[in-house]
Amino acid sequence: MLIQANDIKKVYQTSTECFAAVNKNTFCVKKGEVFGLLGPNGAGKSTTFNILTMAQQRSDGEIKIHNTPLDELDIHKQSITMGMCPQHNTIWGKLTVD
Repeated sequence: MLIQANDIKKVYQTSTECFAAVNKNTFCVKKGEVFGLLGPNGAGKSTTFNILTMAQQRSDGEIKIHNTPLDELDIHKQSITMGMCPQHNTIWGKLTVD
């Protein structure tokens, strides 16, 4: 398996409440597969991908990339083996003629 995710959970906590953005998300992606998440706004799609790309910490659950726990991966090596294409282009505003 390229990606194994078991019971991923991300909880945001404020001083007055707790909110689970991702709750017990489990999936596998085999090498060569194209994987996407579909759902309405607020369903946790971006949060899930942010966790997979190490942009955010998960609250609970286990993730393995090439059978290596996500927490043990070198972020530079991980970015070589996996890429992400967001719904909107994130770099056009940063590109200049120079």
